[in-house]
Amino acid sequence: GISAPQKATVSVSSDNSAFSEPVQLPINRDTDGVYWSGAEISGKGRYIKVDLTLSASFVFIDEVEVYAK
Repeated sequence: GISAPQKATVSVSSDNSAFSEPVQLPINRDTDGVYWSGAEISGKGRYIKVDLTLSASFVFIDEVEVYAK
């Protein structure tokens, strides 16, 4: 089935090869059953890697937003 991931981490890289140490993202659930995550992460890079540990057969991601300070 489809479910939220057990775990989500994000890391950044300048060269798409050497990534920073992964930072774990919180998995939150709204009252209507929508799962979401967000975190303020410091780092600098051109590439973002999101790793998910599945708790079901599928996970859908609708949107990823990245903002620079």
